[in-house]
Amino acid sequence: MHKDYEKTIVTATMVPEKSDYFKNAKASIKKIKGAVNLFSPIDVPDLSYRIFVLASEHENKNGDYFSRSQLLASRNSPIYKPFNVEHKLKEVSSYITSPLYNQNQNTIIGHMVHSALAKKDGTILSEDEISKLDTTDDPKRKVEDSLDMVCGAVLYSFYFPNTITDLLQMTEDGKISVSMECWYKGFDFMVGEEIIKSTDSNKEKYLSQWNAGEKVKGRRVSRVLNGLLFGGVGATTNPANEYSCFVTAREKLIARHNELHILQKYNPNELYIKEHEEIERLVASMEVVNEK
Repeated sequence: MHKDYEKTIVTATMVPEKSDYFKNAKASIKKIKGAVNLFSPIDVPDLSYRIFVLASEHENKNGDYFSRSQLLASRNSPIYKPFNVEHKLKEVSSYITSPLYNQNQNTIIGHMVHSALAKKDGTILSEDEISKLDTTDDPKRKVEDSLDMVCGAVLYSFYFPNTITDLLQMTEDGKISVSMECWYKGFDFMVGEEIIKSTDSNKEKYLSQWNAGEKVKGRRVSRVLNGLLFGGVGATTNPANEYSCFVTAREKLIARHNELHILQKYNPNELYIKEHEEIERLVASMEVVNEK
């Protein structure tokens, strides 16, 4: 299925919207709401819809560097890939011919349906804005100027009401993370602030430094992953990508909903009415069904 590809897993913390990530205006209410509208959550009562940052430009704590050009090239690849728990996706044998043998081997509880690139302040980029981006892979680029890959996923609350309820509660408590699954065709190295092409003569040396977590000029020797193909995403308690977050947009929409009630009371107009109706639709689509 993934011939010529290798695989890596990157973890990222899911945090509630009241965390410092949002307090520091890295994702304002206005911009997050815009992202939700752009992603158009599935309007059915038995699914839960959530937005999260799947990956980020720059290196992560595992020593893997995600370049801007690779994020641009692979930005559509997460769509329709599974959302699971702790990467439990193993197929021991056919589910059809040996259904009982495969019990508890697969923990898919949803799948990703949207993917986009965003600035660090939460602004989702349009295709026109992406076409005007500086596409150079610059290890010296400041974190605040780097990009995030933002994804939206539907969770099967009608099949897994207990699991989804626990997942969302742990998100609010800051006790759960998301872990990205990624396939890649090869890698170069980042040594200090320089990207160095991998060759037969230097690969063993730099891989040894990467495995040991060695630093050059205060920066860990990292692998620069090439030929990215994003796979699924798993819920986990082991974060690695400190810039990622799980955006619980429902609470933000409810806050805006309450604000609109006040605005309409003193300044009724058609725009407020339309936004109010849209928010009610979005909030309804994000509800988790708690079946007995």
